[in-house]
Amino acid sequence: MRALLVTEDELLHKRISKLLCQFKEDCFEVEKFSLHNDVVEALKLGRYDVAFIDCQLGDRIGLELLQEINVLDAKVVVIFLLRDGYSGAGIDALKAGSDGYLDVYSLGNSPL
Repeated sequence: MRALLVTEDELLHKRISKLLCQFKEDCFEVEKFSLHNDVVEALKLGRYDVAFIDCQLGDRIGLELLQEINVLDAKVVVIFLLRDGYSGAGIDALKAGSDGYLDVYSLGNSPL
């Protein structure tokens, strides 16, 4: 299975990769992108099962990307990654059409 991760944070990339390997015997292939256009091109060229979008990229960037992902491949499960402990951004993402959100503080004892 293939996962797309949209973040500029290398530590978050490592944590998400490790998390996905824990849930499936054969690990997810996780590809990291930090630029909006790169994500769109990757979606046009390949099939992804899930997309994780880091909310630290900015609310508008993440929500705009969500809309583009839904247009390009509506089957991709989209999960927003929250860092501030405030679920309001996650709720906004759900209202905009994401499939869920994950508080990244739950991925480890120390904040990212």
